[in-house]
Amino acid sequence: MRMRLGMAPESYDGAAKCSACDREVTAEWMGIHALCCAKGQSVKGHNRVRDHLADLAKISDATTSTEQKVGSAAGAAAENWRPADILTSASPFGGVGSAALDVGITCPLAASAQEGQDAVDMYRMQKIRKYKVIAERAHWQYHPVIMSCFGRPHVESVRLVRRLAQAAGRKFGVEDVARIEERWWKHCSTLLAERVADMVLRCSPTIGLPPALGGEVDADERGGGDVEYGRTTVVDVSAVVVGADGGGLP
Repeated sequence: MRMRLGMAPESYDGAAKCSACDREVTAEWMGIHALCCAKGQSVKGHNRVRDHLADLAKISDATTSTEQKVGSAAGAAAENWRPADILTSASPFGGVGSAALDVGITCPLAASAQEGQDAVDMYRMQKIRKYKVIAERAHWQYHPVIMSCFGRPHVESVRLVRRLAQAAGRKFGVEDVARIEERWWKHCSTLLAERVADMVLRCSPTIGLPPALGGEVDADERGGGDVEYGRTTVVDVSAVVVGADGGGLP
């Protein structure tokens, strides 16, 4: 939330070392740095969005698969390329055969984002230039599904999800397709927010929270709900919300 408001995700004086790469970064830049640094959390978050989209496609196409290689159909030089995060025939997308859906999440604050350009549109064009031909050689339609790390999708991504929602609706005779589409995007937004939080947490040198919410406390004061995460101490928030007496917060 602090990053969405243009604020530093946490506060500390001077520069501190990123917990992932040991580069010294000020609090003002730590959030932006994390979105370009925490590769493991970036990939995990991407894969959660990929699986969420695959689940929608599987409703109308049980043969939908993920991380599909092009194989020999496109030549030995590209056998290990994966233009299809998701390979499906759930919806024709204006053609026939299989469609390769390539999920891409871009950060508009990255150095590679050119000033005055739409980072989401730029990333989509990069994907098309890199993978469209190789996918077509495998006789797959290529469709990048691009969104920003803060949740703004490319207009073509919106149209693609709508078609998958329509295909799912037809499968079960659901007329209110808009509701399927809306629920999918809500869950996707949650996954993207979790991805940002995980990346910042991975790089963060400290978490400036009060002790009741997992801030730094003496070792003998730590309860069973605290979880060690690198140099960071994170609390089991459910224990705080429910409360010791189980009554919850007012």
